[in-house]
Amino acid sequence: MLHSEVRHFTGPNMRAVLADVRAAFGREALILSQEQAHGRVRVTASGASHAGSGSGHATPSLVEAAQAQLHAAPYPALNTAELLAPLGFDDAFLKRLPVHVRDAADAAKRVVSVIERMEQLPRSGVFRLIGPPGSGKTSLVVNWAAEHLRRHPDVPLRLVSTDTARLGGTLMLDRAGSLLGVPVHHAQAEALEAAVGNSAGLVLIDTRSDAYLPGPATRDVCVLSASAVDQRAARAWVERASAMILTHVQPGRQIGVPLSVAAMGELPVLALGTSADVPGGIADCSGEKLHQLLLDRIEES
Repeated sequence: MLHSEVRHFTGPNMRAVLADVRAAFGREALILSQEQAHGRVRVTASGASHAGSGSGHATPSLVEAAQAQLHAAPYPALNTAELLAPLGFDDAFLKRLPVHVRDAADAAKRVVSVIERMEQLPRSGVFRLIGPPGSGKTSLVVNWAAEHLRRHPDVPLRLVSTDTARLGGTLMLDRAGSLLGVPVHHAQAEALEAAVGNSAGLVLIDTRSDAYLPGPATRDVCVLSASAVDQRAARAWVERASAMILTHVQPGRQIGVPLSVAAMGELPVLALGTSADVPGGIADCSGEKLHQLLLDRIEES
């Protein structure tokens, strides 16, 4: 039997080490051992051994050998905190997850399992969108309205704006209502409950960020940018809400902050706002979509 050179490889994670192994020995490399200590992965590998041994067993490829060693090893492949902390997940949230995961897909699935409450956009009710400036509340109202007309054309829809004191505060909503053929009403924040009354169908209320007043007739939905990094500010808005919608999902990589506060506050995530396009821009927040979103962010980081 011919034996190839045996070498040791170390790196910050299994993916990086396997890349070095492949560069040294190609896809037919054999993984002889693997261990993890002090945040580093150590792999012993050699080139493929050929010259028939008479065993009749094919030599495992690099991928097959690596997978077998990875799942057989007593050590986990990745540390959850190290993987998710760069995405903005805070310590309180990370403590709810298992300490170790084996790969990015496993990490994403575990996070989604913690964000247990995910719902589709409702077809009826009175919803007031609240949140910090720049989170995209007005654009989201327009997107939600367009999506509602597409899905439920027979269910009544009204749009309401409380941003009546700011010059141009209602302009975007007024124009959108005209284009969509949906009535738009203006109301002061303190008179909002009387303005919506016992409205049938769906009522979407756009608000000023500095004019929040609790109202028993409305369900408050917190609108947060996926790239939010101020955990204290995010929690302040979440405490007032009964659900969350994430906006600006594609540009932002710090998605851990809003998801952390949603999980800690046990809020359902209603939708993902992926763009400002009208109509469109809102995707149903299914476990599969959130899983893929997190997986993309983890792999990018």
